Amino acid sequence: MLPPITNADFSITHPVSVRVPTKLKVTRTADMLSVTLDPNGFATTNLMVGTNVVTVVQETLFVYPTSGPRPTNRMVNSVGGAQGQLDFNLGTSFFHAERDGFPQPDINYVVEADLAAFETDTPQNRRIFPWSTNNKILWRQTLKRTVE
Repeated sequence: MLPPITNADFSITHPVSVRVPTKLKVTRTADMLSVTLDPNGFATTNLMVGTNVVTVVQETLFVYPTSGPRPTNRMVNSVGGAQGQLDFNLGTSFFHAERDGFPQPDINYVVEADLAAFETDTPQNRRIFPWSTNNKILWRQTLKRTVE
């Protein structure tokens, strides 16, 4: 395990302009569901980022029938970058009926994306999660969409 970045300082901050997602784009066919952040649904905000920290964006997806509770199983995408590189270009997630068990005919689904931007003193080449030892959540949003 690599040690934390020694000169990372969460208390000395500077503003970073970030485009954050505001909408999901979900496409459904008979046997496939695709989920991505809508490229036409972004807003600009300023986040205060620490000095010499690694910044990370993370998406946690939940897909479940509208008639049921939100499940505990999920799919997580994380993208780390150097300071100031908070990019929500997370790609598209695909779910297939044969492999994943959904979508099924005549069932409506809820798609939720829990999104976070955070900073950490964990070096980039380690697996980074916002619940790592030294981190700070900079921005968080949940996007939700019902798919018929």
